[in-house]
Amino acid sequence: MSDYPTTPQPGEPGPPPPLPPQGQPYAAPQGQGQPQPAPYAQQAPRIAPDLGLVLLLSIFFGWIPALMLHLTERNNPNPVVRKAATDNLNFQLLRLVVTLVAVIPFIGWILGGIASIVFLIIAIIHAVKVPDEVRSGQYGKFILTPSWVK
Repeated sequence: MSDYPTTPQPGEPGPPPPLPPQGQPYAAPQGQGQPQPAPYAQQAPRIAPDLGLVLLLSIFFGWIPALMLHLTERNNPNPVVRKAATDNLNFQLLRLVVTLVAVIPFIGWILGGIASIVFLIIAIIHAVKVPDEVRSGQYGKFILTPSWVK
């Protein structure tokens, strides 16, 4: 008996179907349909998809997520994302200073407590508004943000 029978025996499967041609078998032929993109086309600069998440985490964990975002996005070619990451870090450092002032007895307790609540509300506003502004290509508006870190 040979390894490759020419006709299938009764009860045996037939030969396998032929393989599709190499390339993109379901793509429209060249010259028809939509134009084919260049294989190595330059990609648009990426927008930080994690900006909203980091702003939400910064509400609860302060400057640590803000520093992590700043360090990961400082080489991003998109200046809007870089500025949003830097402004978030500056705002969280200001919240840290206010928290440290709240340790001072009596006056610090009162002023620091009120300021901490105000900064918590502002941080929530940032977490809601800034990611949408950055996605649309506008610079995010951070309220009461110093420019300590560049």
